[in-house]
Amino acid sequence: MVASRHAWLTCLLANTSVVERTFAYPPNQTAVSDMHVVPGSSQSIVAAFDTVVALYADGGLVNSVPAPGQTLGLTSFDFVGPSTIYGLPFTSVQNHYFYIVTLNSQGLQFTPLTGTNFGPDSETGAEVVSDGNLLYTSAGEVWNPATQSLAGTFPVSTYNKTSYPNMFNTAVDSSLGQIFVIGEQSYASSSSAAVLSAYSIQSLGLTGSLAFPQVLYPYIGHLVRWGIDGFAFIASGPNLTDQEVYILRSGIAAPAAATQTSITLSSPSSLVGQLVTVTASVTAGGNAVTSGSVVIMDNGNQIGTVSLDSSGQAVFTTSGLAPGQHTISAIFGGSHGFPNGNRYRHTRKFTEPNQPFVRRPNCRNNKRTSESSVK
Repeated sequence: MVASRHAWLTCLLANTSVVERTFAYPPNQTAVSDMHVVPGSSQSIVAAFDTVVALYADGGLVNSVPAPGQTLGLTSFDFVGPSTIYGLPFTSVQNHYFYIVTLNSQGLQFTPLTGTNFGPDSETGAEVVSDGNLLYTSAGEVWNPATQSLAGTFPVSTYNKTSYPNMFNTAVDSSLGQIFVIGEQSYASSSSAAVLSAYSIQSLGLTGSLAFPQVLYPYIGHLVRWGIDGFAFIASGPNLTDQEVYILRSGIAAPAAATQTSITLSSPSSLVGQLVTVTASVTAGGNAVTSGSVVIMDNGNQIGTVSLDSSGQAVFTTSGLAPGQHTISAIFGGSHGFPNGNRYRHTRKFTEPNQPFVRRPNCRNNKRTSESSVK
C-alpha cells in the first residue's frame, strides 16, 4: 500500500463527531506535520506535509507550494494576520529567519529563498505559535514579524528545548496575557518530570508551574488551552505503550489583571491659550503598566494618543482648547496581559483672558474744559 494514495484529511462535525468529508493528500506526501484553520475563514485550512504546504477549502485541495521539483518541509507554522504564514525550521540561507508563505485569492504563494548557505539556526526550537502579532517558539524566543527581529526571550527550561521531541508543547493565550510550555525538566532534588510552565507575555518572566511526576515518559505534546483555566495534552499512559489525553484545570492560567486609569490636568490657569498638560497613569494591582497607549479625549472627541512610558504614564500637552467647559478623558487601549481600562474624566472650564483695561477720554468733560478755557 502506498501511503500517499490512501492518506486523507478528515473533517469531523464537532456536534455529532460524524465524518463530514475527507480530502486526499497532495501527490507523494505521506504525513501532516502541522495544520491550522485560516484566520477569519473557518471553511479553509492550511496543512504542512513532508515537502509541501497545501491549502484546502470545502471543495478540496486549492493549491500547494512550492512548485514541482522544489521542497518546503515545515515542522511547524502559524499565521500572523489572515494572510501571512511563518514556518520553522529557520531558513539556512542568508539571514536566518522563518519561511514565509502568503495567501491571496489565488491560493498559497511562496518564493524560494536563494543565497549563500550559512547553515541552519539551531536555537529557535521546533514549534512556533502566534498571538496574531508576535511569534513565540518552543525554545523561548519572541520574534516581531513587523521588524523581522528577535523581540525577547523567556526562560524555557525543558530538556532538549530546541529539538523535535518537544513538538507541539507550546500555547499562547493573548486574552490572559500568558505563554504556556510543557515538557520534561528538572524536578525535586535529583529527578525529572513533565512540567507545565506559565510565562507573562508582558514581562516574559515565569509566573507559575505545575509538575506531573506520574507522567513517566518524557515525550509530551499537543498542548491546548480550553475554557477559563483548562489545559489538555497528550502523553504516554501508565504502561508506557499507549498515548493518552490528559485534561486538567489549573490556577496558573490566571486571568488578565484589571487596570485602573487616572488623569491629572496641570496648567498655570484656566485661560484659553495657556499650555495644558494631561498626565494619564495606568496601574494593575498597584503596579505600573508600561506597555500600550492611552487615548486622550476632549468632550468625546479624540485629541491625541500617547504611549505609556516606563513609569506607567502617558503625557499629552495642548494649548488649543476653546473657551467653555471641557471634559478631558483618558482611555487605556489595553496591551499584552492587560485588558482595556476604564475611562477616567476630568472637567474644567476654560475662559478667555481678561482684556487689558484702557481708560478712554471723556469727551464731555474735555468739551467743558475747553469751553471754560475760552472764557
